[in-house]
Amino acid sequence: MSVRRLTATEIASFVRDELLSPGRTRPVIAVTTNPHDPPAAVDAARFALDVGGTADVVALDTGEATWALTAALPSRLDVYGGAVRIGWPGLSASSNPRDHPLLFCFTEQDVERTALRVIAEIHERVRRAAPKVAPLPPAPERPRLGRVVTAKVERIEGSRVEVTADGATGLLSDADASPDRVALDLEVGETLSVRRLLRANGEPASFSVRGVIQDPWPRIARRYATGDVVRGRVCRVEQNYVLVEILPGAALLVPRSEVDWSRFRHPGDVVRLGQPTKVKVLSIDESARQGTGAIKQAYGAEPRPAISPAPGQPPFMEVDLQPAAAVPEDGGEDRAALAEEVRSLVADREDLVRRLREKNDEVAALRKELRSAEDRARAREAEALDPASSEAAFLTAVRIEHARAFDEGSRASHAIQRMRVGREFLARLRALEGLDVEKVVEVCAQVACGRAHEIPGRSVHELHAGERGASGRTRASDGAKAWRCSLQDGTPGARRLHWWEIPGRDGRTIEFASVAHHDDTSIPS
Repeated sequence: MSVRRLTATEIASFVRDELLSPGRTRPVIAVTTNPHDPPAAVDAARFALDVGGTADVVALDTGEATWALTAALPSRLDVYGGAVRIGWPGLSASSNPRDHPLLFCFTEQDVERTALRVIAEIHERVRRAAPKVAPLPPAPERPRLGRVVTAKVERIEGSRVEVTADGATGLLSDADASPDRVALDLEVGETLSVRRLLRANGEPASFSVRGVIQDPWPRIARRYATGDVVRGRVCRVEQNYVLVEILPGAALLVPRSEVDWSRFRHPGDVVRLGQPTKVKVLSIDESARQGTGAIKQAYGAEPRPAISPAPGQPPFMEVDLQPAAAVPEDGGEDRAALAEEVRSLVADREDLVRRLREKNDEVAALRKELRSAEDRARAREAEALDPASSEAAFLTAVRIEHARAFDEGSRASHAIQRMRVGREFLARLRALEGLDVEKVVEVCAQVACGRAHEIPGRSVHELHAGERGASGRTRASDGAKAWRCSLQDGTPGARRLHWWEIPGRDGRTIEFASVAHHDDTSIPS
């Protein structure tokens, strides 16, 4: 079924002769465009396909057409700005606007919820109204529709599908397509939503999937696995991610880093909304109804066969993602040459992507080597510096000690925090006898990366006022909390390191405050 697009000049006659006609028997779905960027608007063509001829779908551009609609309709029955409205048969000047649902679409999630709700209401309303529109001869044995339940496919023999649901076993006897087509779309052990057909004469149970909206995630989890390349459609483009719809109502999140091998400012520079694409499945979580994927890793790969959103429906996005292959053989020499050129360009792109991946690996190795060289250079410079000579020299010594203590792989898990030196720290450090400055630097590096908390001999704990059981100290000016740890192991009078941990929105800051004897619980603020 096609979508009818209305202009401003057609609105008045449409409202008078069709929308407000007392003889109208089919619902009208009015879909409007969203003027915002990026637009969050329902796909009118998808509506027309999903309702399957049970309703008329009209599309209006927000602007002159929707203003004309507002002028022609009774009060509060208009629609605009990306919203969708259902006009049920019997719409008139005295109608209650609440009886003709108006659904707003501000986000892509709103769009999906609106689509599912409208399709469900149309199918349910048409089903209830069917006897009034086209009365059927009395048939006592005709089944009534029961509630929607979850069924499990037990056996498939040709076009016969046997399922178990709601405590009963029976055949899947009613669907939107032929039994042969439905059977091809199902597998033994698969679960799906069905309605039980209730019979009054004691016949065996049977079930229907006609018009029942299926949860896409069980089908995705059963048919696709991690590493599969599948077909999809870009349904959202944001600064840090792209969503690729692989079945209606189910999309894989593609992180920015997995969109393309090239460098770009925004994912919208390399993909567009609604674009058919291939995507590699990185993860699927059926219980959480979410998954992740990678567009760039799918380049050059053959996608898995497309699957249907529901039994009997056409496979989703069963389109040719390589335009060159679709050129007909009898298109003449020019078309054949064009097809060969496109195929060559596709091959060149795949080769460039491979070479770019190799270059990226080389750059990563060079960056690692550069960081190691910088660490060695800082270490050589630090040999000539006295850590106690200045705040900058002390903090440099702490960073070098951290680089020495952790290799490239473990630095990420023990990243060094922001640091600063308190106003009395260096003076107390120089005045404290019997303790090497290098030892203080080592322990400060452990504190700055959180490693000190993991070493039993450090005895890290909050700094109290002195008496046993006293509460910890908090600095009123910035909410910093005072901490203490041992600088030496196995010595009753071991020296102690005191510091402040300052909270912040972007993480904590370590302020080294003082070094002191065991019985000294003071800390400069």
